[in-house]
Amino acid sequence: MVVPPGPGPYGSGPPQHTGFPPPARRRGPILVVVVVGAALAVVLVVVAALVLIRACGGGEENAASVRFLGVQEMRACGGEEEDPAPVQGSGALASPVRFLRVQEQYPLQGTCRNGDMLALDGVTCYRLGDGMTVTRLKRIAAVHPTAELPDWRVQFSLEPADARAFGDLTRELADAAHTTAPLLAIVADGRVISAPQVMSAITGGEVEITVKSRAQAEELVRRILGAG
Repeated sequence: MVVPPGPGPYGSGPPQHTGFPPPARRRGPILVVVVVGAALAVVLVVVAALVLIRACGGGEENAASVRFLGVQEMRACGGEEEDPAPVQGSGALASPVRFLRVQEQYPLQGTCRNGDMLALDGVTCYRLGDGMTVTRLKRIAAVHPTAELPDWRVQFSLEPADARAFGDLTRELADAAHTTAPLLAIVADGRVISAPQVMSAITGGEVEITVKSRAQAEELVRRILGAG
């Protein structure tokens, strides 16, 4: 049977059949929808991450700890960096530390008098008497202020033999005091690194020195350990 001629593919008549199967339907729109959907999902993830970071404070210092595309932030969300532990140590000291009676202290004027020792501050001279030498400590540490004790402190524990000698030394100083508390110089590397007042005899080997700041406390610990 012969099919009569009709309008072309762009005409207005019914389509002609040539005996070949109809062409396959195109999948372009489906592929476009999939790509657009994937892009939209990525955008939503990024927006959500930004919202979380914004909720945690916004700044880089308060960014959340997240891993995204191999990049990780290690800061805590909504908080500050943890305060590092104060300086501490124990055992043998790098060099001997002496605890000596202070006989006189005076401001530096040019140079210290013959035989007197300059303090670490560079402006005070000390005339020193006898005392004791320590080569190791059971423990030493800078200590945080508390509600009861609002100042920074340095605490150290003496070995038993040194504890007895230190108790005798501080008892003699406290008993000899008249109007003001005597001073006990701590000497390391040829300098007076501190000269605290002795308020009473210190027995038992547990010693505490009050200072004005964390920096002073940690510097004193380093100097006594020999790491200053």
